[in-house]
Amino acid sequence: MPYLLGLAVALFGGTPVLLVLATRAWHPGPESGQGERLLFGAFFTAVALGGWAVLASAYRCAVPVSCRRCGGRAHTVSLNPVEFRCPECGEIETVRFRVHGAR
Repeated sequence: MPYLLGLAVALFGGTPVLLVLATRAWHPGPESGQGERLLFGAFFTAVALGGWAVLASAYRCAVPVSCRRCGGRAHTVSLNPVEFRCPECGEIETVRFRVHGAR
């Protein structure tokens, strides 16, 4: 569970930082036209979605988890559901999310 908590902190903490940096890099001026504002909206959305994907991928590659069977370094191979695979013994562990009240 600490892995999922770290992933959530990385994503929900890192994405706003990327958005602030992106808006400081470029933002439309007060007398900008409709086209420039639409372009900024697309830029803002691309930074948010791209940043989310890059942060998730970087965290997934950088942070190993110990294998339940052999204690080796298992890495995630997917994020939804989170699946850990150990290259040493081949153990695959899947962590599914449960939403309270959903059936």
